[in-house]
Amino acid sequence: MEIGIDIVDIRRMKRVIERWNERFIDRVFSNEEKNFCFDRKNYEECFSGKFAAKEAVFKTLKSNEGITLMDIEIIDRKVYIKKKYMENIKVSISHEKEFAIAVAVNLDG
Repeated sequence: MEIGIDIVDIRRMKRVIERWNERFIDRVFSNEEKNFCFDRKNYEECFSGKFAAKEAVFKTLKSNEGITLMDIEIIDRKVYIKKKYMENIKVSISHEKEFAIAVAVNLDG
């Protein structure tokens, strides 16, 4: 079993999105993730949580060679890597005013 954790400063994510806008978002998030987050009032909080979850998942992979953050999708608390559902990887995301945090557990790790 492998465990990964990551924390993101929501204010920092907001500044990155404001500065780089689509250039950043398109390099990290899938269309489905983008649509989900942009439908939220506090979209920067949503992107922060998903980013933290992607980083946490990445940390659980024994061999992450050739895997990018774009290859990891977090959709309805389910993890997909290169469009394949990874039932062995579980994620939990939480938000609190200034921070988003995520924990990932790879049961096969």
